[in-house]
Amino acid sequence: MGKDKSHSSTSRGKKRSRPKVEDEPEPERPPPALRSDSKIDNVRKFVITRTDAMRRAGGLEKKIGNETYDQMALTTGMKRWLSKPVIMVLGEGMKKKVFEWCQKFDHSWLGVLFEAKGNSLVSYEYTATEEEPILPESMFEALRALVMGLPPDRETYRRLWGLARMVTTHSQRAFLMDELQATRPEFEYFAEGNQVTGLVLPRY
Repeated sequence: MGKDKSHSSTSRGKKRSRPKVEDEPEPERPPPALRSDSKIDNVRKFVITRTDAMRRAGGLEKKIGNETYDQMALTTGMKRWLSKPVIMVLGEGMKKKVFEWCQKFDHSWLGVLFEAKGNSLVSYEYTATEEEPILPESMFEALRALVMGLPPDRETYRRLWGLARMVTTHSQRAFLMDELQATRPEFEYFAEGNQVTGLVLPRY
C-alpha cells in the first residue's frame, strides 16, 4: 500500500508539472498587447508620430505663447488638439509652450506634461477600442471613394464622419483621415474633445 501511495503521489506530481512544461515557450513570445495584430476585448495598439501630432495642431503651434493672439480664445482649439498621445510625442520646445499655456488656461493636462517632460519620443504607442468590421472590403472601398471625392463642404463631411463612425473601425477611420489630409490640401485635422481620432474637414 505504501508503494501504491508513493506511486500515486508521484503520478499526481507529474500531472501537475505537465502544464508548466507545455507552457514554458509562451513567455518567450511578446505579450499580446505588444503584438502588432493583437486584440484583447477589442482593444488594439496604434502609433502616433510627432509629425502626426503637429499636423493635428492646425496652426495652434504658431499661436500659443504668441501675444498677438488672444490666448484665452485658443482654449477650444487646445482642448480639441491635446490628448496624452499627442503630448507624449511633442518636442521639448513645444511641450514647454504647451505647459506654460496650460498653467494659465487649462490645468487638466499638467500631469501628462510632467510625465512627458524630458522624453525624446518621436512616436508613441497607445491603445484604443477597435470595433468589429461591419463593411465588406468592397463597401469600404466605396466609402473611401466617397470620402476622397466629395466637394469640400464642412457640413457634408461632418455627416459623413458620423456615418463612418457607425460602420468603420478605429484603424479604418484613421486610414481614411490620413489619406484625405495627405492628398487634399484644402482639408485639415480637427481634434474632438479628448478623443485621439477627431475629424478631417475642409478648412473653410
